[in-house]
Amino acid sequence: MIDYAYEKKIFTVISTNGTRLANPQFARELAASKLGRLILSVDGATEETYKVYRQAGHFSRVIRGIRQFIEARRELGKKYPLADLQFIVMAHNEHEMDAIKKLGKELGVDRVIFKSPQIYDFENAEQTLPQNPRFRRYHKVNGEYRLKGSYSGYCKKIWYGSAITWDGKVIPCCFDKDAEFQLGDLADSNFAEIWEGDNYHRFRNLVRNKRDSIEMCKNCTEGLKIFLNRRMHMADIKTKPTDNSVTDFLNSVEDEKKRADSFKILEMMREVTGDEPKMWGPSIVGFGDYHYKYESGREGDFFLTGFSPRKQNLTLYIMAGFKRYEELMAKLGKYKTGKSCLYIKKLEDVDPDVLKTLVTESVAHMERQYKQ
Repeated sequence: MIDYAYEKKIFTVISTNGTRLANPQFARELAASKLGRLILSVDGATEETYKVYRQAGHFSRVIRGIRQFIEARRELGKKYPLADLQFIVMAHNEHEMDAIKKLGKELGVDRVIFKSPQIYDFENAEQTLPQNPRFRRYHKVNGEYRLKGSYSGYCKKIWYGSAITWDGKVIPCCFDKDAEFQLGDLADSNFAEIWEGDNYHRFRNLVRNKRDSIEMCKNCTEGLKIFLNRRMHMADIKTKPTDNSVTDFLNSVEDEKKRADSFKILEMMREVTGDEPKMWGPSIVGFGDYHYKYESGREGDFFLTGFSPRKQNLTLYIMAGFKRYEELMAKLGKYKTGKSCLYIKKLEDVDPDVLKTLVTESVAHMERQYKQ
């Protein structure tokens, strides 16, 4: 199935507890596959904490399996499948967030991802919810737990991907944990027929028009404005445009190669945006601008795209984030990412056409979202 999807240029993701990776042969076969991303759910940094949530699991077995997978990928000289170490932040494990970052670095995964817990048993919610407000997706209103923020009316999941169960049932997304909304069966139809079929279209219309009638959607953060805006919190109000010279700043970059690459990025972003560059703060070259306003009332201005020649790497700001561009990222080359930051050592490490397309699509997305 993975090979077929790859041939059709479909980016595939598997989410797993990692138990089967303890089998060396399986770990190597998965590392050798055409899989795009492997999400490894490890919700503890120690055996004791891990077992609170993963009660039937074995922490040492899972960590051994992850090591085998990463080592196999390294021996094969592959960048993919990308490996994400996922950690649901809960009351019993939030003290281990630094420890899981350290573990992720030691294991050699590509990213460590922190997620907020989804609650079903609201009577005992405080036993699960962390104290850290960033990872509490609920607040109390008149004694009832409600999701923070308000819905934007948008759910990208129903348009860009599906989830497939172990036995070939096609469901809308991973939130359908009990396969309640079966949209088709791969034993009876091919995926294209299911994707374009009546069942799928009816479900999409139901989400668009009567989302509140779907229990799993009422407890989902997809499309919540507070979460759509969260990635923009990097737009610190201290980062403002200045009158400093962009040319003088770039000419002050000591590394000759990085300086030359910076001027190439400058011209590419100027062409994409049609805007002249400005210095934002002391070390960021930005293009264009947009105004944002959050549900909290916080608002400000930031650039549409930009870059900064840092000491360790060239940082490009892809303000739309990367999740919607996984297919492009698979073709880009050698890089690392933060929430909205693309880190590259030198321009020759990436495909210039793919990079330009990425910047173009990100800018177009930001303009659609904030300049209508």
